[in-house]
Amino acid sequence: MPADLLSLVELDGFSTVRKSTSRGGQYNGPCPWCQGTDRFRVQPHYGPYGFFACSQCGRSGSAVDYLMQKRGLSKQAALAEVGWMPQDGSIPSFLIPASAREERPRWNEPPQPWQDAAIDFSRQCQRLLWSQQGALALAYLRGRGLCDKVIKAAMLGYHPSVAYGPAHLWGRAVKLPQGIVIPWFIAGKLWRVTMRDETIVQGGGRYTQIAGGSNGLYLADSLRLKRSAVVLVEGEFDALSLAQECGDLVAVVAAGTTQGSHTPRWVARLSSPPRVLVAFDAEEQGDLAATWWMERLENAQRLRPVWKDANQMLQDGADLRAWVVSALCFSAAGASSGQEAPRMGSGSGTYPARPPAPNTPLSSPEAGEQVEETNPVLPGRETAERLSYPHYMLAWMAPPPVTACPDCLTHNWQPYWGKWATRRWGCGTCHPEIAASLGRDYDEQETGVQP
Repeated sequence: MPADLLSLVELDGFSTVRKSTSRGGQYNGPCPWCQGTDRFRVQPHYGPYGFFACSQCGRSGSAVDYLMQKRGLSKQAALAEVGWMPQDGSIPSFLIPASAREERPRWNEPPQPWQDAAIDFSRQCQRLLWSQQGALALAYLRGRGLCDKVIKAAMLGYHPSVAYGPAHLWGRAVKLPQGIVIPWFIAGKLWRVTMRDETIVQGGGRYTQIAGGSNGLYLADSLRLKRSAVVLVEGEFDALSLAQECGDLVAVVAAGTTQGSHTPRWVARLSSPPRVLVAFDAEEQGDLAATWWMERLENAQRLRPVWKDANQMLQDGADLRAWVVSALCFSAAGASSGQEAPRMGSGSGTYPARPPAPNTPLSSPEAGEQVEETNPVLPGRETAERLSYPHYMLAWMAPPPVTACPDCLTHNWQPYWGKWATRRWGCGTCHPEIAASLGRDYDEQETGVQP
């Protein structure tokens, strides 16, 4: 039942007295705001929602204004309270949950005016990246391990300073931040434009999106390649890193954020491939986001990066291809045997443990292709470094040098576990601290002589 103004005032504890018949009846009393005696008047039958006014503080309006000013309701809530209905008899839009009105439009591609403006903006920024003005931005991308071929194929660009896009071009006024421009093209349509501020090393504010984009799936077109597996990552640079190193083996897509791509369209697309390796960042938030996908995709398996993310692994020299191949072979072996993968504790959840690397060439997902194991361990040689280090770290490193150390002429190459984790091989003879870091003395292991 629509509320009337006089009832609202009395419900709030203010007493009124009928003073006249003006405009269907006027009631006076103390003002709810300034408490002025007999200065506040209410005419509940004037207009569709009544009228109030105070001759002392000057406040006035209808029942809608009273609800907004006195009770703090939003305009939509106030209209709903007084029973407002559109003249055409349709259901008021504010009666529909905001999530239902705002979320679904973002499930589809953005409006065409926005796409046209965003495509023009992306092309200009792409040309700028390869100019003298974009030299530092290009060096930044190369420093993250991306080659020029991938940078061009991804149509990355650079926007040197903050600007604003006019509404008559974009369909709405938008802010165009400074940074690396990462367009999300899906089936020839531009769904989203991510901006990466290369001047911010860590923390918030590194990634922003141009307003008006949609909830897409970065590199979703790679799903058309019908690979035997898909690697789902969090960030765009992670996806480009994996596509660069092993795009011929797997399809690679990115959600953009831990909450990205949570729509029926993309969940359905990712349910089709035989396997989905969820390689979100190696942190608690990434683990929780990966769990969301594994609860909805029966074909999903956690592939936790050893470093923070796949791009960091690429920057530090880890073999992304061997990392993905080992995961593919493990999941294929588990599927054929019908056994569940062994589990190991990790953070807030449990995920498949990495299998020991085999001593024979690994079968690639591509039929007929063989991939050599990157660092095979011969039978009977259970070396100390294999016992002291996670085995998968050795598997992802390049093989040790086949030549002897040029300084001491020995062949005692040991994996060097430095401050930022294993990256290279070092001579254990010239550098006993490497052997010491493995938890043993070099002389004791190699010669059997007690120190």
